[in-house]
Amino acid sequence: MHRRTFLTWCGVTSVTLYASVPLLPLQRRFDSVAPVLSMMLRHMYPPAAFGDNALLGFMRDTIFHPSYDRDIRLFVIEGAETFRRDYPLFEHASPEEKERLLRAYEATRYGAAWLSRITVLALEGLLAAPIYGANPDGCHWKMLHTEGGLPLPATRYIWG
Repeated sequence: MHRRTFLTWCGVTSVTLYASVPLLPLQRRFDSVAPVLSMMLRHMYPPAAFGDNALLGFMRDTIFHPSYDRDIRLFVIEGAETFRRDYPLFEHASPEEKERLLRAYEATRYGAAWLSRITVLALEGLLAAPIYGANPDGCHWKMLHTEGGLPLPATRYIWG
């Protein structure tokens, strides 16, 4: 076998195996940390920013879309699991204590990177087209006195 053939075969095999990993266990893991993520988002963003966990739903739909990077998907889930494990009192803490716990997590290198990713996802949701669910009727655009990119998408995703 030629080296180029071997490398091609290895690449195709590894991509095929990587792409076939089922998402169901990861979705269950996400669902198990969703309450903590929801509380965290409600602490980080004003209540008017979203309703009925629309932002959390946007995050879930986004990270589990087939085009989303698997490593980032895992990072989002593992970061939430780590936060829940290291700061178990967050769920019952006062707003001031929640802030202190989030700042403590942010002070770690891992926590800072994770909170940065959560912030990016949240802002994507809050400023996305209304069809994605976290910016109903473009309310966040109106708050910022702007409008989204035109033309607005007619379908939620092009593929996937």
